[in-house]
Amino acid sequence: MQRSSRLTAAALAAVLIAPVVPIAATAAAAAEPAAATAAAPPNLALTATATASSTELDDARFVPAHVNDGDASTRWSSKYQDDNWVQLALAEPADVERVVIDWPNACARAFSIQTSVDGVTWTTQAERTSATCPRTDDIEIDAGGPVGFVRMQGAQRWSTWGYSIAEFAVYDQPLPEPEPQLPLVPQPVSVERGEGDYVLPRDAEVRATGEAAEAGEYLADVIPSRPDTTCRSSTRATRRSRSRSRRGRRPPGTRPRGTRST
Repeated sequence: MQRSSRLTAAALAAVLIAPVVPIAATAAAAAEPAAATAAAPPNLALTATATASSTELDDARFVPAHVNDGDASTRWSSKYQDDNWVQLALAEPADVERVVIDWPNACARAFSIQTSVDGVTWTTQAERTSATCPRTDDIEIDAGGPVGFVRMQGAQRWSTWGYSIAEFAVYDQPLPEPEPQLPLVPQPVSVERGEGDYVLPRDAEVRATGEAAEAGEYLADVIPSRPDTTCRSSTRATRRSRSRSRRGRRPPGTRPRGTRST
């Protein structure tokens, strides 16, 4: 007599280590991506006007407009002084909450993010130092009300060159957190959020790789034996060696974890 292959959502959530539960899986021709990234808020910099204290060699290839042209292959570069800055005059005042700066090279070792209502009086909202280059700085700020200008004020250059910024993005709301990726997905399936239990199709084959190998071992133990459901892992040799090392600690009458269920 065949036993049911139904697992409760709570039990499966513990196996998958997925922070959002429950989930449901239905048979499909191929597995779909486990999650999609939520839409990002508008980048206010794209409609702003960029100006700077200087431009490297006064060359059109390095003008301030490149920091908000939406093209990461272009860049603004300054002349070779520590106190250079680049700023954005927003199309309209906004409650700025986040600034993201993409440094392709010639980064700042130390700099600050400043805001202004009128472009004359500036308030320092954040100060940063870093020994990494290239990099992307994602900075949360609280301007305390609508501002019309946002500035990167340099304090110390990375080297004898000036500063270089590929993109200078400004947001008036937090960026969305990426949806969690499921480390273990029954195949073949499509994945969607839903209510109730997690049901494995009769012909499902669960594959566990990398960090999900332990979860695969657990599923191999808890999924009832049946001829049309299998559990496999690409790290089987590693699991065997771990099973041998733990053999003396297994409860009497139990089989090694990771044993294939058929």
